[in-house]
Amino acid sequence: VDGIPGHPVMDGLTIRLKKKNATSTFMPDAVRAAGAGEMVMTYRDLPEAAGAVITRNAGVRTVFLPFALEGVKTSGELEVLLQRIIPWMQDRPAVPAMNLALNQEYYRAGDVFRLTIKLVNPYPDILTADAYIALAVGGQYWFWPSWRPYPPWVDKQSIGIEPFSGTLQTLLEFTWPEVGGAADDIAFWGVLVDPESGILLSDLESVMFGYGP
Repeated sequence: VDGIPGHPVMDGLTIRLKKKNATSTFMPDAVRAAGAGEMVMTYRDLPEAAGAVITRNAGVRTVFLPFALEGVKTSGELEVLLQRIIPWMQDRPAVPAMNLALNQEYYRAGDVFRLTIKLVNPYPDILTADAYIALAVGGQYWFWPSWRPYPPWVDKQSIGIEPFSGTLQTLLEFTWPEVGGAADDIAFWGVLVDPESGILLSDLESVMFGYGP
């Protein structure tokens, strides 16, 4: 199995597989890359079939090998293969982000309450996403920007984030009123979602606060 010449991960890599015999089951599958898959290794005797396929999806990297690792001929070749694959999988690329921040953790009457959001786009093109932000209080939820309650409402805001940018804006700002009682573990939750596929583009973000006398 040979690496595709010039590929940053597999260039120059050659892996020999054990031959099938009466007592072994090391027979590789003949597969082809599809969708977002990229063929990075080929069989020398069957160059149109993939010897390894990699994918990148929302910051997650995967490697598919159509043969068992036990089928690699020597432990040295297996070690070299893993030395190529594992660092590439662990090197998570920059991904879009939603960062929520409050100006303090606990509020009393007269305090200024300020919720800000920073949206990060690490890509060279405008990123279109649906932004979901919810206020969670005691098992009840209200969704931005209308702040209508769930159930039944799940509101969102379609946004476009400029390339290679991090935009900061204030979502809420007011003076905390006189209210009776106290509460902790109130949270804002937020995430960016691909509007077409529904795949999460960012990690789920949260920030918590409380109030009292």
